[in-house]
Amino acid sequence: MDAETHTDRATPYVVKRLSFLVVAVLVAALVILAGAVGDGGAWSLYPTENIAICNAASGDIVAGEALGMPPAQPTNLSPADNVTEVSLNPTLQSSAFSDNDTEDTHLASHWQITATSENYTSPVFDSNSDNVSLTQIVVPANILSDNNTYFWHVKYQDSQEAWSDWSLQTSFTALNHQPGQPTNVSPSDNATPISLNPTLQSSPFSDPDINDSHAASQWQITSMSDNYSSPVFDITTDNVSLTQIVVPAGRLTDNTAYYWRVKHGDNHGAWSEWSLQTSFTTLNHPPVQPTTISPLNGDNVTVTVALQCSAFSDPDSGDTHAASRWQITRTAGDYSSTVVDDITVRDSELTTRTTVAGVLRPEITYYWRVCHQDNHGAWTEWSAEALFTTVNRPPDKPADLSPKSGALGVIITPKLEAPFSDPDGAPDYYASQWQITTTAGDYTSTVWDDTSDAAYVNVPEGVLDAGIICYWRVRHQDKQEEWSEWSDEASFTVRTAFPSAGGEGGLPFWAWLLIALGGVAVIAAAVVVWKRRTVPQKASRPERRR
Repeated sequence: MDAETHTDRATPYVVKRLSFLVVAVLVAALVILAGAVGDGGAWSLYPTENIAICNAASGDIVAGEALGMPPAQPTNLSPADNVTEVSLNPTLQSSAFSDNDTEDTHLASHWQITATSENYTSPVFDSNSDNVSLTQIVVPANILSDNNTYFWHVKYQDSQEAWSDWSLQTSFTALNHQPGQPTNVSPSDNATPISLNPTLQSSPFSDPDINDSHAASQWQITSMSDNYSSPVFDITTDNVSLTQIVVPAGRLTDNTAYYWRVKHGDNHGAWSEWSLQTSFTTLNHPPVQPTTISPLNGDNVTVTVALQCSAFSDPDSGDTHAASRWQITRTAGDYSSTVVDDITVRDSELTTRTTVAGVLRPEITYYWRVCHQDNHGAWTEWSAEALFTTVNRPPDKPADLSPKSGALGVIITPKLEAPFSDPDGAPDYYASQWQITTTAGDYTSTVWDDTSDAAYVNVPEGVLDAGIICYWRVRHQDKQEEWSEWSDEASFTVRTAFPSAGGEGGLPFWAWLLIALGGVAVIAAAVVVWKRRTVPQKASRPERRR
């Protein structure tokens, strides 16, 4: 058999084998697919289509459902369609999530509200993809307008990021309701006595629109029942003092009947009705009598004593400490002639008052008392009287001496100075003691030792010698005859005297000054004469001929 004949006979055989192989592969593929979805399962290249497949077990053609189906279309539940008087920030609610793919979960929702039916190109509210508000969402305030009709829909996204169709649109009409009428809680009706700056309190905010909030309150007080044309107190508060407010001092007067009311405002600007008017009568109580704390009775103190009393207390809870009055006297129980009688209003001096130096004298017994005033001008009773005795303190150690230590060329009759200071006050000065020596630190043998009645002294002539170095110190005495410490030692050098023609003593300073001035005059005259002789005279110009 030749080759050509052999090839012709083999061709049908090869084709038959290949056809069988192709069929076998297709059948195997169908079996695998059928096993993957189970008996009666479905598959599809396109997740949104249903296809017909062959059941590998039975060989029947069956209808199948596509894998990856989108969620079911939701429905609008609340507000119901065409409902009216819906709050301006309502809660939108939709049906529960549903998906034919049982393993899919609710991933997100997309909510839209529009003012034009079926037109969502410019929605008034668009949540975009929201993975929190899945089946209900609260519309924020200031999105919707009062007495307008709105349309809304929603769609769901599953965990495979497939979106459902939009729900069928429904509508509602917004209408903001005014808040509930508040009631006056405190002070109770006809209450008395009430302080001059009471706290007014109303009932809590209430509103038929459940998502509305308390944004403002208006409070009014009048002295004429049911007449609020000229209230003594009228204030509108925003986000503060919504259900209670403290009436400021100075608005109400003592022993007077007042009437008040309040109304609440919601976050859309709607106001409630005024509360029913109630009344109260004011009566200011004086503060509680203070007590003396320091110094205690009989304490020994300095003349700059700090008086301290108890803290302010008042039966009217809103009253505050406005002033204190302090009195000090030298006679027990007699304040007709006081040493101190001050009214202090600074916060730092309401319960503590320090006496300045120079007002009290040392070694004297004083008596004192205090009273408090509230912010309505009412004074307490005086505290019980207390007493203290002042003690004397020595003057301060002298400093800033003059001449300064190390001074040169000091005149032979210098003026010594040392300022006086005393912790009990400058008026306590009495005397000073001055000492001069020529040996540093040795004052057992002084060249001059003097006591003066002033904080300065002039050293007399004949005490010091010209050209010597002197060392000196000083101390001061107060009126209680107590001495300060000695000052630190200082020194100065006395200038040398001008010599005299006779060799004894010296000419006075003014004489040497006149001699010096005369010498300067003679020298000046000689210079003038010399210049005139040495400088040539200018030639005179000839007369011009006419």
